[in-house]
Amino acid sequence: MKLKIRDKDIQFIYYFFATMMVISMVAACYKKFFQHADQFDLSAFYTFFVMMLFARFYYAIQYVLEKIEQINRRERQRQLDFEAKTKTQS
Repeated sequence: MKLKIRDKDIQFIYYFFATMMVISMVAACYKKFFQHADQFDLSAFYTFFVMMLFARFYYAIQYVLEKIEQINRRERQRQLDFEAKTKTQS
């Protein structure tokens, strides 16, 4: 079963990860300034940032994957044609 993802779903996911990214940045700042942490722990921030980028560029990623699949099919067919041609010549 193929998952049906609509534009509204992608937009919701994008804003969700953007919100979580801001919240994680605020939490890191709170720990640094009010709990006197040694350094910023931005691992959650970067995780949400990357997920937000994936949501933002969902259609571009799908387009690239489809183009790669087309190239793969074309190359596989070329290889099969080449093998069939060499078998008939032998």
